[in-house]
Amino acid sequence: MKRTISVIICGLVVLSSLVFATGCGKSTYDVDLSKYVKFDGFSGTATVNSKADYQKCKDERDEIAEKRSDISDKNDSKYKEYSEQIAKLTETKNALNNITFSLVKGNDGKIKNGDTITVKAKYKEDKLKNFGVNIKSDEFSFKVSGLEEKEIIDPFDKEHFELKVSGLDGDGKVENGKSNAKIYYLFNPSYNLKNGDKVTVEATMYDNEAVLKDSEDKDGTTAKKEITISGLGTVPKTLDGVDTSDIDEILFNKVKNDTDVEVGDTLKGYDLNISDNDYMFAKLKVTKLGDYKKVNGIYGYKEYNGESDCRYGVVYSRQITAKVIDTGYSKKVKKGSTKTFTVYLGAYVSGGYLMVTDDNKLAKVTSYSMYVSTTSGGTYKQVKKNMTYDSEYKYTEVK
Repeated sequence: MKRTISVIICGLVVLSSLVFATGCGKSTYDVDLSKYVKFDGFSGTATVNSKADYQKCKDERDEIAEKRSDISDKNDSKYKEYSEQIAKLTETKNALNNITFSLVKGNDGKIKNGDTITVKAKYKEDKLKNFGVNIKSDEFSFKVSGLEEKEIIDPFDKEHFELKVSGLDGDGKVENGKSNAKIYYLFNPSYNLKNGDKVTVEATMYDNEAVLKDSEDKDGTTAKKEITISGLGTVPKTLDGVDTSDIDEILFNKVKNDTDVEVGDTLKGYDLNISDNDYMFAKLKVTKLGDYKKVNGIYGYKEYNGESDCRYGVVYSRQITAKVIDTGYSKKVKKGSTKTFTVYLGAYVSGGYLMVTDDNKLAKVTSYSMYVSTTSGGTYKQVKKNMTYDSEYKYTEVK
C-alpha cells in the first residue's frame, strides 16, 4: 500500500516530539526524541553524542518486521498494525539522520544514570519536510537511564598513587610509589628531571572493569594529570647549616657493628683498634668501655664534567680500659697492669651518592645504593687521612 506523507501542524504535542502527518485531517503520532539521544562512555563519565541514535530506531523497526514475518495473512489486523509501526519507524529513522544533538544543561563528561539533562536538537527544516516531519520543540529535558554501570576510580588518589621522585636536581627520576595491579602510569618525561619541571602523568586501566575519574577519553580507560617536580637533591660545596643527623646515625651504627666489644672480652690490642706498638700484640681483657664521642664530620666535594659529587664521613673516639693478660712480644708491658686507651674510629660513605634535600638535610640519593666503610687509627689525623684518600675532592670539616 502506497502512503503519501505531508507536513501539517495540528494539535498540541508534548515537548521533545517529532510530529508525523499521514495526510491532512488524519491522525498524527509523536516520537520521543529523548529515546534517540546517544551517549558515549559509562555512567559517571558519559558525554552526549552529537548524532542521533538512528540505529536504535532501525533495530526497533527490524524487530517488528521480524514479528510481522510470522503472519501470512496480510489482512490480519496484527499484520496491518505492524506495517503501520514499520512505516512510522522508517520515517523516524530518516528524520533522525538529519538531526544532531547538543547538551544545554548537564555535566558533559560526567553524566550518570539518574541525572536530568536538557538537550537541544538541531536540523534543517527543509530536509525534514521530505519525510513529512514537523518538530514542535527542539529543546527537551529527561532523566538519564540505561548507561552501563562501572566502578569509578580516581587514579591519582592516595590509595592508587604516590608521587616518588629520586635523584639529583637535573638528573632526577619519577615514578609511582604505590604498587598497583589495575592501573599503569606513564610519566612524560620520566628522567633527567630538575626541580620545577612539568611532567604529564597518564593513567591507563589494564582492563575494562572500572572507569577512571576525570577521564579525557570516551571509554574512561585513561586519565591525565600534570605535576610539578620538587624535592630533588643538590650537591652543595659545603655543609654549612645542613642537618647531617640522618646520615650520622647510619655511620654511627656502622661503627658500632664493626667494633662490637663488651666488657670481659679478651682480645689482642689490634683487635681493639689500639695502635700503640707496645700493646698491639698483647692480650688484653676489657674492664671498662667509654661512650662513643663524635670528634668531627668531614665533607668532600668535587666537580667533574659539569656534574657534582660529594663524600661524607665522621670520626668517633672512645676510651677502652683493659688489663694485660699476656704481654705478647713487648718487654715494656707488664702482665696484670691496667691501662686506658683512646681509640679513633671513622665511618664514611665510600660508594654511591649523597645529596642535600629541599628541607636542608643530608640524605642518600634514593636511586643509588650507598656503601659505608670504617677505618681506625691511633690519632684523629690518621683516621681523617684514611677517609680522605681521594685527592679529587676538596675536603672541609663539619662541626
